[in-house]
Amino acid sequence: MKYFSRAALIGVGLILLIHTGCASHPDRLGSLGPTATRAQKVEPQLQPQFQKAEKAYNAKQYDSARHIYLGLKQKYPHTRAAMVSAYRLGTIYYYEQQYPAASREFESFLLRHPNSDLNFDVTYNAAATEYELGNLDKARSYLARMKKAEIDAQGPRRAEVVYQLSAQVAEAMSHHGDAVIAYAAEIQLPQEESARATLADKVDGHLAKMEDRNELDKLLADITEPETRDKIAKRIAGIKPAEVAIAAPVPSNPSTDLGTGSAVVTSGSSGVSGERMNVGVILPLTGKFANYGHKALEGILLASNVYQTTHDPEIHLFIEDTASSPAVARLAVDRLVNENKVMAIIGPLSYKESLAVSERSQELGVLNLSLSTKEGISEKGSFLFQNALTPKVQLDSLVQFCIKQRQFSRFAIVYPTDNFGKDMANQFWDLVEKYGAHVVAVASYTPTQNDFQGVAQELSGVSDGKYRRLEVGKLAEYLAQEKQKTGKEPKVNLPPILDFDGVFVPDSPKRAAQIAASMTYFDMGGVPLLGTTEWNGDKLYQSGGRYVEGALFPGAVNSTANNPASREFIHQYAVAYGSAPDLLSGQAYEAMALVGAAIKMTSSSDRGELAAQLGNLKDFASPLGNLSFDSTRVAQRKLQVFALQAGGNIVPQ
Repeated sequence: MKYFSRAALIGVGLILLIHTGCASHPDRLGSLGPTATRAQKVEPQLQPQFQKAEKAYNAKQYDSARHIYLGLKQKYPHTRAAMVSAYRLGTIYYYEQQYPAASREFESFLLRHPNSDLNFDVTYNAAATEYELGNLDKARSYLARMKKAEIDAQGPRRAEVVYQLSAQVAEAMSHHGDAVIAYAAEIQLPQEESARATLADKVDGHLAKMEDRNELDKLLADITEPETRDKIAKRIAGIKPAEVAIAAPVPSNPSTDLGTGSAVVTSGSSGVSGERMNVGVILPLTGKFANYGHKALEGILLASNVYQTTHDPEIHLFIEDTASSPAVARLAVDRLVNENKVMAIIGPLSYKESLAVSERSQELGVLNLSLSTKEGISEKGSFLFQNALTPKVQLDSLVQFCIKQRQFSRFAIVYPTDNFGKDMANQFWDLVEKYGAHVVAVASYTPTQNDFQGVAQELSGVSDGKYRRLEVGKLAEYLAQEKQKTGKEPKVNLPPILDFDGVFVPDSPKRAAQIAASMTYFDMGGVPLLGTTEWNGDKLYQSGGRYVEGALFPGAVNSTANNPASREFIHQYAVAYGSAPDLLSGQAYEAMALVGAAIKMTSSSDRGELAAQLGNLKDFASPLGNLSFDSTRVAQRKLQVFALQAGGNIVPQ
């Protein structure tokens, strides 16, 4: 096994020049490809001079070669001969250890020829040169431009040299994750067993120095080599997470004693009796999603009767922190099932974490009730359920209300061109047609757009006169007559075409308010906007004022709702936490209530029977509205629709 301390790829002729780990001078490894392939592309009239330079270059007569290459570069600057000569000059400087000159030549090449077929080789040589100069950040930057697929396409020999330099740069910078990535990639190349074992030892050494779970999680996502992935997962499992405070805030009601509640809250411990009553919770309590995880945990604790004195059987909670990592979340399933003997697992929140947990839960045969809003998770197995207001659930309630209660028959859609906007627009359109109405106008905008006058004009039919030629002609005649009579230019525009009853805008309250203002400017202010549960709060009116009055949207947790369970939940939450709940805490509360109800309805400790019992629940009363699970085990419900009235009042419809 050779370890290269320095390397340069010579593009024309595909020659590798390297320093071995024990040598003090460059050794020529030989050609990896036909030496004339690229040279033949040089302009015919310049071939004689170029070939003379190549002959001197291959004979290591660098002074003679440099003189000819410089002449070609200066006299014929826009030719391929000049481009290849520039590359050769940089290589000669590298050979002669004139690293500053080589650096300037390679950097100039990449700036002047960004799309050259030599760029892979030049980029690598630039990185090797900066490594020699001790400019590690710059070397790392060059190497980052080289994608794994592109490196591997060079063949095993060349790829090995690239990965070895990547590892050396990473080690010099104490970037252990980068070093692991490089060594893992090298392991995947054809290797002797002794060489593979040496690389594996290198991986072990760097992993032992990594303590950050988030960094390890990212590393796991970047690596495909199976043995290294397994080592990373074990390393993650071996790092004890930071102490997670799972106890809820002390209730504002002094008569409520946290210690007398019926839920036994346990984090990662074993030996709790009563397996039938054991429930696992997997949430991001640290990491980038921690704020959401704690809101969900508040709802779960509240539904577990932590704050109530009750004679009901105890629900034993075992709480695991994902640290916002799918890999950690998956490992948590094993602990909850094998050590804590849980009957069901609630959570997590994000799509990636939910996929990891659901996959493992199905494998182990334990009920998993995910809180992810992205559809498709529960379809992967009979133990998997979803309790979230998915886009389809939200929009179904909104569309049905608009068509059946408000008698809307024609709709417009204005959506952002990101994945969420496109998905929501398509689902809304499908539901409109499903219930017998029509979409008659569609306009889109970029996610970063702030000016919506063009969108409003397009929606109202005043943006392109070719569609209203007769009206445009008549208006032109009128304007000419008025100007002749008064001598002034009359201010008259085409009126908007309002052939729709509502405009669906799947975007934030702030963006919806901007669109509403533009619509009002073009005389479309009387058409109600239609939105999502995100509009269920103060932000819409704060952003749009009178422009958004009349907006319609589905709601879930609202003190004005006609749902007694919703009002009771809001009251209990305020007593426990001194604030108003949000949608996520409501969903988590509901999830815990669902699992608790299913457990109490069966005396069996069989997890399969519990999953069947949960799936059979019908019209379950909850703060978010009565629900039942459909054939794919996604919670379905009819949501209350709310209207935003004058002054910002949100009123149930």
